[in-house]
Amino acid sequence: MAIGYDFLTELTNYYPSTLALNEDAKIVKELTEKTQRIADMEKEIEIYKAALGIKR
Repeated sequence: MAIGYDFLTELTNYYPSTLALNEDAKIVKELTEKTQRIADMEKEIEIYKAALGIKR
């Protein structure tokens, strides 16, 4: 049963941002993809807000 819990993000929140990660590891690739997808979605939201005239 899926519970909508983001284990990967929760796990990485406990590590310092300066920690070197193995770029070839599957979990690191998934995190990178997820981070990029979030950034893309945030840009898309800003475009929709601008088109609808919604201001922050």
